[in-house]
Amino acid sequence: MKTAVDFLKEVEEVQNILVGLNKKTDSFFELVESKELSSERKTQLAFIDDFLQKLSLEQTNETRLALITRLVSLRDDSLIQVLKKVGRNEDEIRLSREQAYLWVSEFYQEKNAEFLAIIEDRELLSYFYRTALKGMHKIGLKMTNWQPDWTRTIIDGVNQKLSSEFNGDSKKVVSFLSENGLIDKGHHGNPGDRSYSVLVKDGDEWKSKAYCEVFPTHVGAVVQEINTLKDELKDCSDPTFHEKEAWVDYLAALSIAFEEKEVHTLIDRWADVDRKWMGISSPIQPAHPLEYYEDHYRQAVALEWDVRISNPEHSTKGFRKRKLEEMAEKFYLSFGLDNKDFEDTVEFSINKLDSVQLHIGRVGLFYAADYCGLPSAQVVPNDELVSKEYGKKIFAFPDNILQTLRSRPFIRLGKEVYGKEFLKKQREITFKNKALWFQIYDITTIGHEYGHILWTNEDTEAVMNGSGQYKNVEEWKATTGGLVSFFMDTEGEAKDQALCEHILSDVVKRSIGLIAWKETPEVLPYYMESLIHLKGLLDTGVIAFDTEKLDLKIDLSVEKFEAIKQWYFDTYKKLVVDYYLPKNDPQSFLDEFVVKEGKFYESKDKTIQAMSVWYWDLYKKYGREVDISDSRDNYMPFDE
Repeated sequence: MKTAVDFLKEVEEVQNILVGLNKKTDSFFELVESKELSSERKTQLAFIDDFLQKLSLEQTNETRLALITRLVSLRDDSLIQVLKKVGRNEDEIRLSREQAYLWVSEFYQEKNAEFLAIIEDRELLSYFYRTALKGMHKIGLKMTNWQPDWTRTIIDGVNQKLSSEFNGDSKKVVSFLSENGLIDKGHHGNPGDRSYSVLVKDGDEWKSKAYCEVFPTHVGAVVQEINTLKDELKDCSDPTFHEKEAWVDYLAALSIAFEEKEVHTLIDRWADVDRKWMGISSPIQPAHPLEYYEDHYRQAVALEWDVRISNPEHSTKGFRKRKLEEMAEKFYLSFGLDNKDFEDTVEFSINKLDSVQLHIGRVGLFYAADYCGLPSAQVVPNDELVSKEYGKKIFAFPDNILQTLRSRPFIRLGKEVYGKEFLKKQREITFKNKALWFQIYDITTIGHEYGHILWTNEDTEAVMNGSGQYKNVEEWKATTGGLVSFFMDTEGEAKDQALCEHILSDVVKRSIGLIAWKETPEVLPYYMESLIHLKGLLDTGVIAFDTEKLDLKIDLSVEKFEAIKQWYFDTYKKLVVDYYLPKNDPQSFLDEFVVKEGKFYESKDKTIQAMSVWYWDLYKKYGREVDISDSRDNYMPFDE
């Protein structure tokens, strides 16, 4: 029998296998750099060029980089721009995106199979967990087959029809759905904050039907594999972590939830899934449909399916969590409020912070919606009633992020926007100072995930989402919660002025970079977040943009840091006190920062609008052009 210590040593070996496989994938980026191609790279080039030919795209470094970004980074915004550039219409782009999804999914399914074969060959982990991994893979293949139909039916079908009916007015769509009982009921019969159903036309009326009725073949195939894995695990034992019963109960709950036909029972069924899932705490973590960013109307939960593997190397021992707890308590006391309901919500959220499981590691296997983008971190489940009872899990994947960052070629867009000196400082950290890079990630990314938990209770999202804008403020709230916690730590991290500059630099680069997601609906909340950040950065002088000379200036001085810190305090307090604690619709908060121009949102600030146009033009022009003025070789050897 393997002890927990033995198992964790083998988890480290599994992590190393993932590093090797990911390096092979990341090496596709080398195709667009000025290097002589080895036989392996020539094979990769043929793989890329063959698919470009299928898309009827010219085989250039620009189109190759767009396609490699779709394959490696799992983002298709660059590919979409390439397709637009050659004059493809919306239907043609939609078809090409679906073709790219299938191409990417075939690539990763082969990679997943290779990963599992290595683990099996070396007899790593234990028989129980090898069985679990193989079963999750088989389920994942069925989920992957389902994903195109899910997107075609909900995002490209129902949502496009609803948008057309109400001239693209999201608020009118959400009001219509609410008034006509087309929002799935959640706990205690209240309107739910997400759905596991699809709208279908019945004559002239819309009706809501469960996934199993709209996608019976796909759901049947998924459930069959779930039940097969459940039966296989019943015949195994888990003497290392003693979680056999938790896995079996989890799979049983999944099967029941997928097969539930009563629409208004679905959220309760999936809450049972989350409850069982919270009982799994070993380094091998399964994941199921949890998030809902793509569907802005009914928050249909995306078809995520993956296995996360914790890295024993990382252990923060709850440091970031304690910083967020301290901030929340001090910040709330500074409001001087005397409201029992508010106090209960604050206590609820702080108790949730205290019960969080933190898993830092890598995504081992992934499928379906994950082929359209993996999270850099994630806090789940979203069901706050479950979280009240069982807490939450935070997953963070810094190893994945850093490895890919170090593999990407430098892009001319960065030099044109930020300048060489700004980028050089960031690259020195990325390549030469791993410890500092992880500290920044901990503050900004893990801090962001903890920041999601604050100021909410079990019905906050459902109550605040009347105009469908909850997600569009929630990402800014989460990021800013992590930042405010850092700012308030004046006796700890925030007394390090160099670290303060690095954090502010990271905020600036991320906020400007998110402009590139303007036309990518599934990540709209992050784009909206950037417009709020940019307003603060501009108003406090951290950034300045000359609208005539089209010139960006960045000032990371102590004076500007103190100014933006105060802006974050004031704006965050307004959002919390005026919207989150009383559970008010956040539309009026967003109205201070953004305006909808046609299909897309823009900043209300004319300078930011001009800067966004400038950035967007540069993004289209240089976003797929390699910057030959600097190279990753200049930062060798990397700090491993």
